[in-house]
Amino acid sequence: PAKASRATLVYGEGQSAAPRSTPGSAAASAPTLPASPLGFELAPRPETHALATREATRERPASERCTLLVLHNDHEALLAALLVANGAASQGMDTNVFFTFWGLNLLRGDTPNIMEPEERVGFLQRMMKWMMPRGPKRQPLGQMHFGGVGKGMLGSIMKRQNIMMLPDLMRTAQELGVRFTACTMSMSVM
Repeated sequence: PAKASRATLVYGEGQSAAPRSTPGSAAASAPTLPASPLGFELAPRPETHALATREATRERPASERCTLLVLHNDHEALLAALLVANGAASQGMDTNVFFTFWGLNLLRGDTPNIMEPEERVGFLQRMMKWMMPRGPKRQPLGQMHFGGVGKGMLGSIMKRQNIMMLPDLMRTAQELGVRFTACTMSMSVM
């Protein structure tokens, strides 16, 4: 049987729109917004946050669920989070990655998102968005970045060792049905 072919990006402070959907289930037929530039399906905000989440977590025991928190955008921290998420999902676990603060930069497309609402933001928020790196290819190393040289060295070593890079890990997570949750509060600040 084929697994879900898209990861769902859910807006909310830790809430999920619905449990992982299976073909033919009610969650599979729920309306969704068009895909983002990275290919993620944008799910509408759920009506009842806490109640839906409590019910969704009762479906599977804790030993079959994995939730990861990503709050930094260091390249190596993002690699570790996505490696663990892919490993958990490949073992059949219901996997959710919660992105907040600087970790949200991974989910930003390499180019501006035309789906993003055109709302007026203050000067400081525009400056923050302008200064933050966009997408998986632009996240800096936390240690030994050296203006991008360190990241290039790490990338060449990873390539020789057949280790997936961030865009590949995100694509694989998508194919395995990993759910990405973005913190709404952090999104409004950053």
